[in-house]
Amino acid sequence: MPFTRQNENGTATILEIANNHRYTLAVTAADLYHLDCNISVDDWADDGSIIEFNPNDDTGELAVTIPDGFKDDTKYDPDTRSVSMSLKSGSRFELNTTATSNLTVGKKYVGGLAAQQYDWLEVSEPVVSTRTALNFAYTFSLKEGYTGGRYPRAVLRFTNTMNGNETTFFVEAVSVPQADNTPQPGTNNPNTFDAENLLVSLYRTTGSNAHVRITCPDGTEVESKPDWLDVAIDKQNGAETIYSFTLNDRDITGVPEDKGTVTFRNKKAGDLKTDITVQLLDATLKPDFTSPSIDGTKNSYEAPTDDTPANVNMQISDANNFSVSCRSMQGIEIGMDFDGGSEWLKATGANVTKAYNENAELTFSLDNAKLGGAKKATVTLKNKVGGKNTVFTVSPVFLAPTVTFVSGSNSPTQNTMSGTAIKLYQVTGSKVSIKANAFGGTCVKTLTGDITVTADDNYNAEKTYVVTWKSGTSASFVIANKSDETKEAAAYSVNAPATTITATDNLNMNTLVNQNVTNTINSPEGCTASVNWGTGGQAWFDLSATNFNANNQALKMTTKSNITTLTNIQKATITLTNKITGGTVKTFTVTPVYQFISAEQTSSTGNNLIGTAINMVKMSGNSGYHAQITLKVVSLGGSKVTVSGTGLKLTGAASSTAYTASYTLDAAYNAAASGTLTITNSQNAGSKQTYTISVKDQTVTYTSKSTGKTAAALETASYWVAPVTEGLANINDAPSKCPDGWRIPTAVDARNFVRNDQVGLANIFLPGADPKGIGIGKDAQGRVGYWTSTIIDGSIPCCITVKSDQWYWYAANKPNSGCSAASSSIMNVRCLKNK
Repeated sequence: MPFTRQNENGTATILEIANNHRYTLAVTAADLYHLDCNISVDDWADDGSIIEFNPNDDTGELAVTIPDGFKDDTKYDPDTRSVSMSLKSGSRFELNTTATSNLTVGKKYVGGLAAQQYDWLEVSEPVVSTRTALNFAYTFSLKEGYTGGRYPRAVLRFTNTMNGNETTFFVEAVSVPQADNTPQPGTNNPNTFDAENLLVSLYRTTGSNAHVRITCPDGTEVESKPDWLDVAIDKQNGAETIYSFTLNDRDITGVPEDKGTVTFRNKKAGDLKTDITVQLLDATLKPDFTSPSIDGTKNSYEAPTDDTPANVNMQISDANNFSVSCRSMQGIEIGMDFDGGSEWLKATGANVTKAYNENAELTFSLDNAKLGGAKKATVTLKNKVGGKNTVFTVSPVFLAPTVTFVSGSNSPTQNTMSGTAIKLYQVTGSKVSIKANAFGGTCVKTLTGDITVTADDNYNAEKTYVVTWKSGTSASFVIANKSDETKEAAAYSVNAPATTITATDNLNMNTLVNQNVTNTINSPEGCTASVNWGTGGQAWFDLSATNFNANNQALKMTTKSNITTLTNIQKATITLTNKITGGTVKTFTVTPVYQFISAEQTSSTGNNLIGTAINMVKMSGNSGYHAQITLKVVSLGGSKVTVSGTGLKLTGAASSTAYTASYTLDAAYNAAASGTLTITNSQNAGSKQTYTISVKDQTVTYTSKSTGKTAAALETASYWVAPVTEGLANINDAPSKCPDGWRIPTAVDARNFVRNDQVGLANIFLPGADPKGIGIGKDAQGRVGYWTSTIIDGSIPCCITVKSDQWYWYAANKPNSGCSAASSSIMNVRCLKNK
């Protein structure tokens, strides 16, 4: 069959099968449709027979031939494929095996890399022959000139180059102590013995122990060992001895590479030795503080220094925790020492066996109920396997308190808290409440000023403090964490303003209509106003407002519109009540400046008051005649009257405390032609009115028909007018009321007054009318008036009204017009005559 080989240049080489050659194919790779192989070609021996060759004859069986001179010392055990080889000079043996292809031989010595230097065994190149398969013959002998003194067990591996089959073969020197695989004592013993590498792995735990089985026909003894290791015989049975390796110093330091060597030697031939390496392994706990929960945000890690253990700074905040993963051999237990303080730290995740270097996740969290007064805690991770414990500390890092205002706690309600500024008004019991929150509790420190800041004395995370003013204008305090007073909230300042209200103490106001005064009010939070009018006093002014805001508020007081009718006006007290409960109260007074209000004529015998002029008529020829006029004086606060002028005087009292008083001025027959009358307010000398008195001597007199009294007649531009009325009458009786020579006015007289002498009409003729003398219906329209004569042949009675609104009837240039009234009317009668 043709074989092809692909060349690197892309060409192919064809190999043809030739006679008398043996082709051996070693397949190196294969899939369903392709094979890669190596082909070896050998000339076929002329005397061979191809029919006898069986390529499947590859049993791997070993045949050992020991020369007769060494059979007593050298032994072969086919079950273990091991030879115990004599170390006598010239010692050798042969090994035969078969294979379907070439064999490779690998040799190494038990004891690891260090044992390879003791190369005491020589293995020859094989002698190969062919019968039914390939036959290989090897000669094993002592290496000539070897002086190493150590004869570690040799391990040989014969590998078929075509199919990879492997056969292992052992050679050990007779009488050299040999170490074999050894069961270890106890349960879960982590220590091991690797017989192939002559390596004991011994963990640094208290009493750490491992067993090593040594076999030597002559017996063995320990030549040397490290000081930190005790080596003793545990069991012995013939040539086999089990040695116990025990670590006597768990914490030994300074061991190079943490390794030591135990040398065993043949008891009879001390130069035959075997070295066992003891590797110390770390059995301490391996806590890992690189958890994301220890990232410097809430929790931070401080590495150990000298005699100071590692430390975790743990923030004391809600739900804070941190985790430490800890590798251990057989688990850990946690112990915590709180230095006599509260047991504020909790741990979970321990007390579970984690054997053979597995991690335990330890979580440390806060016990919120026990945080008050917490101190640094010492945590001991106890190594269950007996290795060195790990100690670290956890330092509580308390936070500064957070402080908030307790809504509705301010008393009075105007007390405030804004940021770190507190305002407490100076009133008894003035206070606010604040709420402080901090794990570890809170306390008050650095208090200045006369205030109290009180709360229960405990470590509660939330606490309410009452800040109460006692005296003074300012104070301050600090809220700190009770468990660590260096952790402070900001300092709180207390301002204690006074509650004083300021206003002018007294204002004077005239007791007249449309008078006003204003008081400026300053109060810290506003006030309300109320008035006390005095005992029995009347309200005589109005307030512009009764509810005021803080500072610079104007309170205007305006006299009432009816003030001139009030009869009991007293000094008023206005009380300004502070809106701050318990705050100071301010009062001020409004003093009435009493005023003379008015004077009017109420009766007269031919005299009148016009404005500020008093006109009187005397009769110098009649010494018994007295001209008089009575004035009604209205004056808040009372009045007093003074008169100047010869023959002028008051009849009766000259003063009165009453709101309304009557005064009668008398002019004797010999009175001076002029004088004065002054009316002064009794309470206010500055409020007065002076009237001029004019006295006219009159020779025309009038004797009243109804009274029989004689008095001086009054004078107008065209008429003499009776000084008194003659009462009331109807139109038919009115003319008869006048004495001889006198008459009631005619419509012509009325027209003359209206057109030419309205002053005389208003001030002389009309005054003194009886208000009952009312004209009924028609033009009079129910007004008070005086009869005049009829018009149009006496068929229409007329009158002249006191009010001027009906005078227009006489103003028109119509001889027959007049102000008509029903004949049944009862009206006033006044007489006159032409001058």
